[in-house]
Amino acid sequence: MLPAVVISDLLLTGIISGALHLDRTAAFQFLISRPIVASVITGLALGEPAVGLGAGLVLELLWLGIHPLGTSVPPDDTVVAVAVPAGVILAGRSMEAIVLKSPPLSWLWQYYWLFLWRW
Repeated sequence: MLPAVVISDLLLTGIISGALHLDRTAAFQFLISRPIVASVITGLALGEPAVGLGAGLVLELLWLGIHPLGTSVPPDDTVVAVAVPAGVILAGRSMEAIVLKSPPLSWLWQYYWLFLWRW
């Protein structure tokens, strides 16, 4: 059983992820869904902004050339930008290990969105 603090942090992370995904394509598009900003916001919300900034810098370099332009559906960098700092802070794992596992997560999320949009 997870402690109540971890459950509330996971809920907060989910709310942040949902709000940032609205910025990705549906509303506003102020580019706060980019990894450098999304990771810092997640780090701030979980009390470790330095971890969020470090993760955001690495992830922004990884996903710098990928944008949702036209009808293309790129790998989802926003879900990774929220999951990496949350994984480092909440799970206590090393950032290198989590960043190396992040591209498959973004590709899975890309296929999830493609599946949803075809319905």
